[in-house]
Amino acid sequence: MIKLLILDQEGTLYKDKKLLYKIRENTQEFFCKRLSINKNNYFEWYSKNKKDFPNIFEALKKFNLSIKDYHAQVFDIVNPKEYLNKDNSLFKILKTLRIPIYIVTSSSTQYSKRVLEILGISGLVKEAISLSKDKQNKIKIYNEIITKEKLISNEVCVVGDNWDIDLKDAKEEGFKTVFIGKKDEKPFIIKSIHELLFAINQFNYPKIDFFDWEKVDRIISKLESKIKSSKFYPDLIVGVARDGLIPAKLINDRFSNIDLKIVSCRRYYHGSSKENPKIQTEMLENIRSKKILLIDDVEDNGITIQKIREKLLEIGALEVKSVVLYSRAKKSNADFVGVHRRNFAIFPWNKFQELREFLETNLSSFSEKEKLRVLTSMDFSRKDVFYCIKRLTKGF
Repeated sequence: MIKLLILDQEGTLYKDKKLLYKIRENTQEFFCKRLSINKNNYFEWYSKNKKDFPNIFEALKKFNLSIKDYHAQVFDIVNPKEYLNKDNSLFKILKTLRIPIYIVTSSSTQYSKRVLEILGISGLVKEAISLSKDKQNKIKIYNEIITKEKLISNEVCVVGDNWDIDLKDAKEEGFKTVFIGKKDEKPFIIKSIHELLFAINQFNYPKIDFFDWEKVDRIISKLESKIKSSKFYPDLIVGVARDGLIPAKLINDRFSNIDLKIVSCRRYYHGSSKENPKIQTEMLENIRSKKILLIDDVEDNGITIQKIREKLLEIGALEVKSVVLYSRAKKSNADFVGVHRRNFAIFPWNKFQELREFLETNLSSFSEKEKLRVLTSMDFSRKDVFYCIKRLTKGF
């Protein structure tokens, strides 16, 4: 569950084009005056130098300019009241969430205070933090906030309109992220801050596709047909441990005289990461010059399938084709996909694993009654929820 919100300010809380243009204009004038740049040559100068400073503070540091002067000359001379009005809709949205809200902004403290007051949300914001000489690293600020609030990163949602500056590092650190932007631009979630409740509900109450054994059998039949019609004839079937082993066995049963082997992929293990998982191939024995059909149950972003395929080819496989029962990836890396949707998938073999994860992480601070209400609203059966709660109480 999301227990805290960290919001960017400019371009996120408001999108008034005239105000944003005024700030960009002031920024241009600030650099032109401080660095003696002709206004007509500013954009040429910016294009040559922008790769060296991904954010404004890197630029200030590079040219030995004062952050205090930048704030004073770019933000403090602007009266946001000339551009903004009270946003009753935003107030209702943030009030409905009933969680602590922090603002982290590159603007000055004075300017940020005025913006929040004009929008009518200052009373809902626990603290507004302006980046300064001592506080320039957003991730460090985010981590200081969650330490102060005694939370962990996946209980916190960071919202911004600049993927590289506001959200990229936050997502890698495990924070939930909401990008405000145009469709298909990076990981699009919402078009404006007024759709925030929708995004938060997606994190708190994700849509789930439930598959019983009958549905699983239909997916396996569909995949069997796709594989055989592709004219790919594997020498070996490899299942990804743990959850890929059952679909691998089910598909293996549809192909005669083909061995089934196991590969293990651990996404978090002694320095490994989501992008560089630890892949264990000791149980494969010799796969040199063999055609392999690699099978997993769920594809989240395609990294697991991609990395294992690369590893199998590295150790001698002739060709690797991959199968997933369910892909959540925007663009699948698998060759054969049973179902392609953006929801969560619950199969008979991972049902209690997913329930346990919800109970131990997202709902750990909830009462038993609230846990039951939330999970049944997500279409888990009361019987399964009660069973899992009981087992957790006694120890799995």
